[in-house]
Amino acid sequence: MGFYFAHRSRTAGAFILWNALVGEAFAAPCDDCNVVWIVVDTTRADYLGSLGADAPSTPNLDALAARGTLFSQAYAQAPATMLSTSSYFSGRRRLNTGMDFDAFNREADFHPLSPQVTTVAEVLQGQGIRTRGVTANMLLSSTAKWNLELYAGFETWESGNDALVEKRGIALLDELKEEQFFLYLHFMGPHIPNEELDGFAERRGAYPEGMPKVNNRTYGEMNKGRLTLSEQEQDYLRALYADSLWQADGRVGRVLQHLESTGLQERTLVVVISDHGEALGDEHLHKPVWGHGHALSEPLLHVP
Repeated sequence: MGFYFAHRSRTAGAFILWNALVGEAFAAPCDDCNVVWIVVDTTRADYLGSLGADAPSTPNLDALAARGTLFSQAYAQAPATMLSTSSYFSGRRRLNTGMDFDAFNREADFHPLSPQVTTVAEVLQGQGIRTRGVTANMLLSSTAKWNLELYAGFETWESGNDALVEKRGIALLDELKEEQFFLYLHFMGPHIPNEELDGFAERRGAYPEGMPKVNNRTYGEMNKGRLTLSEQEQDYLRALYADSLWQADGRVGRVLQHLESTGLQERTLVVVISDHGEALGDEHLHKPVWGHGHALSEPLLHVP
């Protein structure tokens, strides 16, 4: 079925309202279903228990997968947020969205999403469905320096941190419960920088004082060979990633619990994906790499 079929299959979640892309086997349980589309940024597939993790950090996502449809071979169209988002919002291959920019000099060659491209939010809005979005990824905010107009079709498009996405997601479920709606919630999740959360040692084990901070510069220096970390320090960075994913899973769980408590669960289609994965010391071109945006490799493209 190929690379793009897998991408379109997971992209198609919101379109299932009228059974357009994936066939009768995955039809929504009602003609007037709502859609809650959740993105947990930078989440690689193999950190979910439902996709094979030995020590999963995602009990809520795994429970959702157990009672729903799990696509085990879902691949993002790009290893970076804006490029991937343009594809899954439009259902198009990466190079057919009209969007482009130079990652190192974005002002030099900058093109937003093509006006000829119709997004899923525009389609649903045209059906009279309420469309609301909240993102913690500031690259997708309406005030971003390089606005790629990826929020076309949304009545409102809010931005803030993960705590705000959770809070606003729950509030919007209450606000929209009497109408048919499409709600998009984008959590940053395990995207760096990752800091130690309360209870980290109890969940991940104790590490010595002086463990390295994790940020874009850390990964960049490691990838360039200017910084070498011990195996224990590398394990620590992976533990920070897993624990941040655990926190995001809890936020998703609370949104899903509220969905159930409001009585909306039976007529709401929930779609959970990620925009891309993360390299955590995985070998690429014969050397270990960290971070994302730099390669078309399994850890960066294979997503839940």
